[in-house]
Amino acid sequence: MIPMLLRVLGENYARPVRRTIALMVVTAIAEGLSYALLVPMLRALFGSDPRSAWQWLIAFGAAVAVYAVLRYRSDLSGFQVGTAMLRGMYHRLGEHLARLPLAGTAPTVSVTCLSWQAVASSM
Repeated sequence: MIPMLLRVLGENYARPVRRTIALMVVTAIAEGLSYALLVPMLRALFGSDPRSAWQWLIAFGAAVAVYAVLRYRSDLSGFQVGTAMLRGMYHRLGEHLARLPLAGTAPTVSVTCLSWQAVASSM
């Protein structure tokens, strides 16, 4: 479905979508790393020598901080790409509507409502 969406949107919008998907994959990897660091951190914290847990606590804190920054950036990028894609879909829809013959078409309001519903349902 993503390749078809990229083909429909065109190259102007495909590059930011690919970049956002890559950023979301990196964010998911960072989240998995932070979950993986929970096991040794908790094992050291609840083990016989809790003072040895500092290195795992620092590593876990750093992983969570990196994840938080990546998550913020990927969410922001996702919102920006989503609005850009919506703008692009409206632009392409407007180009197609402009090429339609004027005779025998429905009133402008119903065409606008139908196009808005079609774009909104595709998102």
